[in-house]
Amino acid sequence: MRPLKRNTGCAGFTLVELLISAALFSLVLAQLFVFLGCSLKSWDKTCAQAEKQQLCQAVLSRLSQDIHQASQVEPTSDASRLLLLVKQDLIEYSLSNGKVKRKKNMTTSYLTDNEEISNLSFSYPSQRLITVSLQKTVAQIALRDQP
Repeated sequence: MRPLKRNTGCAGFTLVELLISAALFSLVLAQLFVFLGCSLKSWDKTCAQAEKQQLCQAVLSRLSQDIHQASQVEPTSDASRLLLLVKQDLIEYSLSNGKVKRKKNMTTSYLTDNEEISNLSFSYPSQRLITVSLQKTVAQIALRDQP
């Protein structure tokens, strides 16, 4: 019987080397997935905050438009409800079930969907000035000048 020859000229990896490299590759890949998962959560949170901020800006824009056109604030307005007289129309703003409600005469519309807004309040530092607090945004808006 002939003795087995060992061929020392062939290059290759042993099974142990392959297992170690596969384990290291798996660790690197696992860390990459953890990093990507955290990045996606952060992205989602940032997008949600941006959408809420845009929504607040749209509501404040609509409120500002009506306040600037108003000739007077009705005396029955309080911290949770704003009543404006615009030409011959009575416009009411309030928060109902997390939705900003705008009622013009007998027609009610909502500027937001369910539970998107948690805070809407009004204060009246002077007869011609209204302070609106919406979420974390505060704006002071003046009524139009009297002709």
